[in-house]
Amino acid sequence: MKSNQKHKKCNRSFTLIELLVVIAIIAILAGLLLPVLGQAKERANAATCLSNMHQWGLAVGMYCDDWEDYLPAEGATSPSGSPWAWENVLPPYIGKPSMIAMYVAGTPPTNKTKSLFSCPSDKDCPPNPTDGNPYFMYGMSNRMDPNGSALFKRSMCTYPATTILFCENTGTFSSTNGKYCPARHNGGGNFTFADGHSGWLKWQDWCRSGSIWGAACPFWHIQESDSSALGDFSNNSSAHVVYHWFPYKGAPT
Repeated sequence: MKSNQKHKKCNRSFTLIELLVVIAIIAILAGLLLPVLGQAKERANAATCLSNMHQWGLAVGMYCDDWEDYLPAEGATSPSGSPWAWENVLPPYIGKPSMIAMYVAGTPPTNKTKSLFSCPSDKDCPPNPTDGNPYFMYGMSNRMDPNGSALFKRSMCTYPATTILFCENTGTFSSTNGKYCPARHNGGGNFTFADGHSGWLKWQDWCRSGSIWGAACPFWHIQESDSSALGDFSNNSSAHVVYHWFPYKGAPT
């Protein structure tokens, strides 16, 4: 009987101190891992966004080939009120539904959906946008569509490889420019250029503020003559004009 008792297993529970130590270790590991996981998620989101930009570049290239090199219109606030705008005429070229079709189907693009219009890093998208109050996570550069009925051609761009055509956006307008374009991805944003390629730019390279964001001539004048004046729009006096919002010097807004 005593021999059996010697071999009997002893059940032992954690003490309070041991339990607190385990919890502390888990908390430390979580604190180390969560930022890494968050960074990995943002890199994946940025890659998805850049892929969308690449698709817009393909679509606008095919559109221009069909329409004598003319770029699409920037559009108005309501997708249904702008059937000729980029958000409606470009998606069919790559087999995607137009924004009008998505709103009609009751599946408007949000940051939680997977679509050509959705940037998963956007933090401001309302859960239920409507045709009367839409939300755009991407936009056409409104400097690439002059006011009125006129339209620019791709061939009018002096530097197509550095001329911004599509960019990230936030709000109810279907177009934007260097004063309002957001920097969602690691201090920068994704862009599509007039030659069709897409890429990431840091904020200092595309931000436009001060006195020159709204007119082509001052912008091109600074590029050609006085790089020290760049602090007027980039808040970085060491920056230099590399990327363009206007197609050519003197282009109308």
